[in-house]
Amino acid sequence: DEDDIAVSFQFTDPGRVAGFVQPGSQVAVFATVSSAEGEITQVLLPEALVLAVGPSTTTTGLNGSGPTNSEELPRALLTLSLSDDEAKRLVYAAEHGTLYLGLRGENSRVTTGTVISQQNLFP
Repeated sequence: DEDDIAVSFQFTDPGRVAGFVQPGSQVAVFATVSSAEGEITQVLLPEALVLAVGPSTTTTGLNGSGPTNSEELPRALLTLSLSDDEAKRLVYAAEHGTLYLGLRGENSRVTTGTVISQQNLFP
């Protein structure tokens, strides 16, 4: 959309579908954030266009006690085409939670509104 803006976000390797996301891909964006009920996961954006995929870098993870962990986590910048409202939501989620992408196919169906938590994780 010509009113959209380009916004970049950093994703882990699994969070960006293990490198299968490329410029031109359509993705769904999932966010896991803390809420009054505990951590929840929900579809934040059912569809977004990937404009660019930046180079991967490797960062060393931290464990809960503070010292560095030897596990190296590949990360990459992805630039998405978003409306102003979508960008605000995604920036907030990126700053306060964890983001994952789902690569959309031509006939993919992504439902919004379902909140997944520890209470309803298992059917």
